[in-house]
Amino acid sequence: MGARALERARDYLQKRPDANVAIEGHADSLGTDAYNLALSDRRARAVGKWLKQHNVKYKSVDITPHGEDRPVNRDPSEAGRKFNRRAIIAITP
Repeated sequence: MGARALERARDYLQKRPDANVAIEGHADSLGTDAYNLALSDRRARAVGKWLKQHNVKYKSVDITPHGEDRPVNRDPSEAGRKFNRRAIIAITP
């Protein structure tokens, strides 16, 4: 998740402290399943930490690591794998 996306999420959430937030972490297919699951958990928690450090308040937060189980790109090249290293923020009222 890039800086601009984090800033947009922050701006949106600062106006909605009653929102429920779900943060999903994802990883590419390099490494073991256990490593990728832990990596995706750290990735999602880093997003949550960034939001907290920027004074974002929300009703609840749910952190879900998915490891390499939900790729958005199946291209095995480095260029293709980079799309699978991501965090997703879902916001519901």
